[in-house]
Amino acid sequence: MPLSLKLKEKQVQNIIFHSYLTNHIISVPNTMSVCGWESDILSVNYTRYLNEYEIKVNYNDFKNDALKYKHIYYKDEGRYTPKDYMMMPNRFWYVIHSFSVEIAEIPPYAGLIYVYDEFNSEIIKKAPLLHKTKVTADFIEKMTRSQNKKFWKQRDNKNMYVRRHGAKSILKEYNFEQIRN
Repeated sequence: MPLSLKLKEKQVQNIIFHSYLTNHIISVPNTMSVCGWESDILSVNYTRYLNEYEIKVNYNDFKNDALKYKHIYYKDEGRYTPKDYMMMPNRFWYVIHSFSVEIAEIPPYAGLIYVYDEFNSEIIKKAPLLHKTKVTADFIEKMTRSQNKKFWKQRDNKNMYVRRHGAKSILKEYNFEQIRN
């Protein structure tokens, strides 16, 4: 049974990264540009297979996910050319942490990971291999470039906040003056 305590998506992403993805070539949270749709986590493992991890926060969120157009690709696995597959992950995983689902509710093309708490998770159903087309070096470079741009944009936004509000207000907001005393 998954955890009843609500975790934020970022916390769940960290748990998945530290539990399963530390040995992958690259793992990118919250990316939009690589597959053509938003992914909570995309990762490339050392066999050069692309994995997508979709984090669901409640049962309705899980059920509504099936309405997204990306699931057409997952359902119709035999219809597409290798070029089409370059934008489709080799494995698709649902990650849930605050509710449970029956295994029968998981589509045949998907795996399931339960997150129990900050330190424990379990693969309930292994995601099947949807195709054997491996990602190219260009694809990995595209993921890296996407993450690089995102990093610098976030960094610029934080620097802009410091310039607008001043370092003292940030120290106060995060209780850093207690450390100084």
